[in-house]
Amino acid sequence: RPVLYDVIQRSVTVEGTETAVQIGGSTGTQLKISVELLEDAQDLVIAADGYALFAIGGTITAGQTVETDMQTGAVLIDGEHAESRLIYTDMDPDVELLPGKHTISASARGTITARWHDQWL
Repeated sequence: RPVLYDVIQRSVTVEGTETAVQIGGSTGTQLKISVELLEDAQDLVIAADGYALFAIGGTITAGQTVETDMQTGAVLIDGEHAESRLIYTDMDPDVELLPGKHTISASARGTITARWHDQWL
């Protein structure tokens, strides 16, 4: 399908457990999400609109950064692939967030950053 991508990368960064993103354009997009933990976490869950995208098993310590790319399904901890630690994932490359307001959340307190490009058909 033909898609026009905004050249400007949109982003929002918030300290806490959730952030709101406003997706523009006329069709869905996929986010890149990172969380720099401000506290230790056991079995960290990242969700969009209350729907779990993935959960990482084990302890992740304060100061570590968890990153994901919804398009590729990659999950990194401090830049290293961490897919072997996934205890749950529902990141499908076909899943997109439609234009409108969405909530991105983490089960532990951290600095959450969401990045995306608005898209049009």
